[in-house]
Amino acid sequence: EEKTIKITVTNNTAKKNSFKVSMVDFDMNSGGKAMFLPPSPDREYSLSRWCTVAPTFIELEAGEKKKVSINIVVPANEEGKKAAWTIVMVEQQVPRDRLDPTDSEGGTVAFGVIPTYAFGVFVYQNPPNVDNNNVEITNFKYNELDSSSNIEIKANNIGDGIAYCVAYVDITNLTTGYQKRLLVKRFTIVPKLEREFRFTLPDDLPKGDYLAVGVIDYKNADEIKAAKTKFTIK
Repeated sequence: EEKTIKITVTNNTAKKNSFKVSMVDFDMNSGGKAMFLPPSPDREYSLSRWCTVAPTFIELEAGEKKKVSINIVVPANEEGKKAAWTIVMVEQQVPRDRLDPTDSEGGTVAFGVIPTYAFGVFVYQNPPNVDNNNVEITNFKYNELDSSSNIEIKANNIGDGIAYCVAYVDITNLTTGYQKRLLVKRFTIVPKLEREFRFTLPDDLPKGDYLAVGVIDYKNADEIKAAKTKFTIK
């Protein structure tokens, strides 16, 4: 089907600003950091190949706001029956001033740095026909460190849909029954991506033998995924 989404850009500064609007593809590392890639119609999960942006350049007076439209046309063939994603980049445009060498005798190279900023808006499409939603825990272990120990979870999306997940770790002292749930983390994991998370253990955790249970719960899943490990606080 076809859909149009709108992004509102507001100039909250005290001066006029100009912005270029474009689309880029991206990949992610295990920590969830995006790596920008040029748009390509041959990239398997590229949403940018089905998108158009208007306008591609906007000028905003101080306090002014404008809307940017992203029109998405997902094809009805097999290509459109899987997840896809892209980033809408809103990049500040700054005029380049002339640089004059300070050495009047010549032989001097002049250079300058022009600081600018940009915003990236993540756009995902997850078609309703995706039936292979599958996130697996590939590693679950206790890491003993000099400063602060942690529990590590690695999760891999082996399905063809985008999974919106919640991960948490429950620890239990096997002698006293003391229990604690470590900080809950929410994350998005796209197909063929492995994400890595570390849950820091409290410094005041009582000594003893513990059982740790790691859980990943994701939307539309028939069951949660869990793993367990034992460790000792000395």
